[in-house]
Amino acid sequence: MATAALDSAASLCLLLSDTDEVVQEKTLRKLARVVDSYWPEVSEVVSTIEALSEDPQFAHRTLAAHVASKCFFHLEEYDHALRLALASEAFFDVGERSEYVASMINRCIDRYIAERVESESGDAATETKGESPRDDRMEAIMEQMFNRCYADGAFTQAIGIALESRRIDKLEEAIVRSENVPRMLKYALDVSQSLVQSKEFRMKVLDKLLTLFRSDIAGVKDYLRICQILQLMHNSEELAAVLITLIHGTETEALVAYQISLDVLDSGDDGFVAQVTRTLQLDDSPAEGSGEEKKAEGDAPAEEAEAMDTADGGADLDPVVAKRRDTLRRLFRENFPVDLRLQFLYEANETDLAILSHIKSKIEHRSSVLHNAAVVCHAYLQAGTTRDSFLRENLDWMAKASHWAKFTATASIGVIHAGHAKESMVLLGPYLPRSGGDANPNPSPYSEGGSLYALGLIHAQTVGTPANKEVV
Repeated sequence: MATAALDSAASLCLLLSDTDEVVQEKTLRKLARVVDSYWPEVSEVVSTIEALSEDPQFAHRTLAAHVASKCFFHLEEYDHALRLALASEAFFDVGERSEYVASMINRCIDRYIAERVESESGDAATETKGESPRDDRMEAIMEQMFNRCYADGAFTQAIGIALESRRIDKLEEAIVRSENVPRMLKYALDVSQSLVQSKEFRMKVLDKLLTLFRSDIAGVKDYLRICQILQLMHNSEELAAVLITLIHGTETEALVAYQISLDVLDSGDDGFVAQVTRTLQLDDSPAEGSGEEKKAEGDAPAEEAEAMDTADGGADLDPVVAKRRDTLRRLFRENFPVDLRLQFLYEANETDLAILSHIKSKIEHRSSVLHNAAVVCHAYLQAGTTRDSFLRENLDWMAKASHWAKFTATASIGVIHAGHAKESMVLLGPYLPRSGGDANPNPSPYSEGGSLYALGLIHAQTVGTPANKEVV
């Protein structure tokens, strides 16, 4: 005979007042199945159920905690719901696909992350709360959550949780257990730069990732990523040692060394670039270094000193290695990367000057705003190409600019010639401020200010080069 479906939980709630523990257990089991539908009625006796969950003499208190947790969830008392969900132990199944479980897991993760961050930062508040039993249960829930991520193949999610909760052991476990270790290593490195706010913990993560990148599980060594980590850790000595090793290797490895060098130069960290340059000992003349610098070089680690001695082998150096070393010198000591960029932009430039001439003719006798807009348009079109023929052919038209428009027009020369440091003084000579005794001083302070701004734009990409030092 089929059992009739319940249309109310009121009768079950009355049975909770029975003193028989067997009756209470069966009632709780039935309530666990219907609480999602009849939670308004169950909420009237939720205090009784909660009391059962806290009664150490009641053998089925975890079941009572499970029912009370679901009821509090529907009442939107999420803190109470999470506390009782953790107390329900085995009844809380992280593998269950339901709104209740998903919500509790999210709140559990948030709570766990907050407590881990407080613990890592040395905050003693967590020690005074007296909640170590809950902490143990939370650890168990998190362990189940990590295992669920592994089973579902959600390794990126596991890495994110591990980083946010500052669990380096779980970070390593998620990477090692993934099917594509190199891909997960790259993902962890990328996300660690945006997700990890603590510098101290970020350094620990980078150190662990560096170890994994250098280990056998990563397969072929990814020197680009290894050097990226070394740069983030400001370890110029090890990065220089990697470059020396690569230029002594195969042709492909030498190309990787050049790419790493370009990445370091493009980072904009001039201090780090200078440290790498000094460590590589790429000075044109060894005698340029001072006594203190020589002494500092003598304090380098033995392995690095040996690598540098090999690199400075003079006449005994292999011609191929010597050529590669000279390429490194050109990259770090000269303006070679900027020159390459300028050459590419110059050759790839396809700006149609006829369009600019047409724009100029249409606004010839109109407002200065349109004149200024045309100047800015030209600067953007020719940025970095060093092609300023339009300006040279229309000097009279350019001279119509006044006040801040004249500042912009002069500064646009720096946009067009960005990186062209060797000729900067020649290009901007007519506009730069002149000494008081000059017979032909610049009549416009706006033009002078624009020329100085243009000079900064030109030399912004050439910090540390001889041309830049001359200007400074």
